[in-house]
Amino acid sequence: MEKLGEGAKVAEQEGIPGAFATRECGAGYHNIADEKLDVVARQTANFDRTEGLNTMENLIQGNPDIKAVCSIRS
Repeated sequence: MEKLGEGAKVAEQEGIPGAFATRECGAGYHNIADEKLDVVARQTANFDRTEGLNTMENLIQGNPDIKAVCSIRS
């Protein structure tokens, strides 16, 4: 938050929907992100490295004005 500034546009990549790590890590992230950041895109990568690379490339290309990305993983 200190480096990005409040209201910064960010993209989020998460693991398998409903998985423990996705839920618990995501909950901690969203406690702050939902109030302080502008999460403009969210996509799952199912804890798969290749899928993660592809989804992150898509998130960045589709949202060129984002200031940061967050990858919620185990």
